Amino acid sequence: MFPALIIPLLLVKFQTTQEQASNDAGAVSQPELWSKSTFAAAGQNVTLSCFTANGGLPITYELFKMDTIQKTVVVRERNGTAKFTVLVKNITDVGEYKCTAQNNFTTAKQYSKGLNLSLAEQVSKPKLYSNTSSAAVGHNVTLFCVADSGSLPINYSFFRGETFLSLLTRNDRLPATLTINLNSTSDLWMHKCKAENMLSDLQQYSASFNFTLEEPVSKPKLYSNTSSTAVGHNVTLFCVADSGSLPINYSFFRGETFLSLQTRNDRLPATLTINLNSPSCLWIHKCKAENMLSGLQQYSASFNFTLEVKDPSSMWLVICPVIVTVILLLIFILAFPLFILPRCKARKNNTSTVGNTASAKKSSALPASDESNYDAGPTVEEQRESTAQQGEVEYTTVFITNGNKVMERNDSEVQYSEILVRKSN
Repeated sequence: MFPALIIPLLLVKFQTTQEQASNDAGAVSQPELWSKSTFAAAGQNVTLSCFTANGGLPITYELFKMDTIQKTVVVRERNGTAKFTVLVKNITDVGEYKCTAQNNFTTAKQYSKGLNLSLAEQVSKPKLYSNTSSAAVGHNVTLFCVADSGSLPINYSFFRGETFLSLLTRNDRLPATLTINLNSTSDLWMHKCKAENMLSDLQQYSASFNFTLEEPVSKPKLYSNTSSTAVGHNVTLFCVADSGSLPINYSFFRGETFLSLQTRNDRLPATLTINLNSPSCLWIHKCKAENMLSGLQQYSASFNFTLEVKDPSSMWLVICPVIVTVILLLIFILAFPLFILPRCKARKNNTSTVGNTASAKKSSALPASDESNYDAGPTVEEQRESTAQQGEVEYTTVFITNGNKVMERNDSEVQYSEILVRKSN
């Protein structure tokens, strides 16, 4: 039984050995030409491989382009592959390539099928950017990646650190876009993109792109240095947000009417001075605060001015004293020339006239015979000085009588004089 099984096995082995010897000693079969990439950039080396499955060794391989031998390689090992390195300098180095295989058992050459090598433009270093340079945690942001040059199509790959995010292919020069959500602060940094085309061994990476952590602006406060005012006055409004990434833009409104826009790079309030032209200008003032996170703008509470009305009684308290003072002054000015000044003048004139008349009457009434014995006493001037010292001056009107007859005179003929009356002891 065992010899019956051994004999067929020996026959199979013998047949295989004969076939192998026939292949090793026979003519070569049609070779195959291939390359890892059929695209090449200027200045790039491309490796072309040529192989035939049958034929006795050694086997001579030749590389042709347009029926012109480019290179020759001799393979002396079984299953050996001929490798040709082609340097693509310009467009003349691309086109259809073929290879031939030949050994010593035949003079005929076996030709491979043609392989077209195309000139491709190497992709340039891509640019990675976003529509904003700052973002807050929990927000969505969009990344853009684009290479300015390179043969199409171009494959764009997005990464965060070493983590692959997405692959997009563009057949045009528009950027590849990727929208991502920033779940934590670690998602803000180390974003990159890679660009490559059919020249896969010439892939290019962009520079890293980092987002700046943006703090949303807080609700602003709107206030003024006064809460009540009158129509026509100027007032100043202040608007400030306590927190939020700088710079902060402040917008002022009256109702729905925009008044002013100011930008602050510090924590000081934005100020606006306005004129209240009418009562309607007193009410519904607001301000808005926003920073780079324009989707998170904040409005203040409304601020209204109170119309200021003055108390009439308080005005009279100020006006009345002034009016009374003016009236009294006018009365004094009018009374002085009409009443006071004439009385003073009349009193002075009366005093002078009485003194002179009395002296004259006394001297004329004395008898001539008694003049030598008459003691006139002190003079008028001496008596005046003495009387002034004593403070006892009396005035009277003297009528000269002759018996029962009274001599009457008109007021115009009456003369007055000072008469000194002394009491005898």
